[in-house]
Amino acid sequence: MDRMKDQWFAEDHTGAIEPKYTHTHWKIKRTLFTGQSPFQKLDFFESYDHGILFALDGLIMTSERDEFIYHEMLTHVPLFTHPGPKKVLVIGGGDCGALREILKHPAVDNIHLCEIDKMVVEKCEEIFPYVKEVLNNPRIEAFYEDGFDFLKRNTNIYDIILVDSTDPVGEALKLFGVPFLGLCHQALAADGMMVMQCGSPFYQTQFIKDLQSDMMSVFPLSQIYTASVHSYPGGYWGFITGSKKYDPLNDFQADKYEDLNFMYYNDKIHKAAFALPSYFVKQDS
Repeated sequence: MDRMKDQWFAEDHTGAIEPKYTHTHWKIKRTLFTGQSPFQKLDFFESYDHGILFALDGLIMTSERDEFIYHEMLTHVPLFTHPGPKKVLVIGGGDCGALREILKHPAVDNIHLCEIDKMVVEKCEEIFPYVKEVLNNPRIEAFYEDGFDFLKRNTNIYDIILVDSTDPVGEALKLFGVPFLGLCHQALAADGMMVMQCGSPFYQTQFIKDLQSDMMSVFPLSQIYTASVHSYPGGYWGFITGSKKYDPLNDFQADKYEDLNFMYYNDKIHKAAFALPSYFVKQDS
């Protein structure tokens, strides 16, 4: 194929990143799907360097080449912190990568997916080979509804809640505030914990600091950790914990850690991920 005739996908972060900053361009071989759900615009592309790209409202959610990094770090950090997770909720996460990783933990009995947009799951099932097998696992039950409404109906249920959301713009903004965090706290068991993706520590430094302040107004324990996710702005991504009891460093279940063929996560990464760069730590809040 003549690369000079290829298309470009421009990912516009204006308004989603502070300071208002960036366009990221991806050279693509072909478009696999473009469509509009009742909630958002979906795009799937085949790229040269990162395999299949999945975008929502013009922003890359996942790439076939490096999605394992994001999903392993979102899931295994809390799953190897909590000493006995049995019931896990994923809010968002329609690409099912987080579900795939949770299934690697045989002690987890029930995994609930709450995804507002059924079209996301259906299209990911068509395009990503692993999704069908994941969804057919008897430990998984999917609910297609708003996360707020779902959480209001569940109290003292989950050991772990993972928020695998889109960027904090538009409708997704409500997933990053105290009311939502309070509902997560309510839905967690007495020793439960949550983790959510929280954006770029380089471009969204103050946003992440403010989010942790909100998290600490709801939970007694909160930590920020990071991972190198190459398809995201700056190639560097943040996660934030909220916990009623367990600290991901002091309570890391190292004795339970086994090599389950993780491609990124391991016991050393678990600990090192909580070391934050000086520009983040020293910046005035």
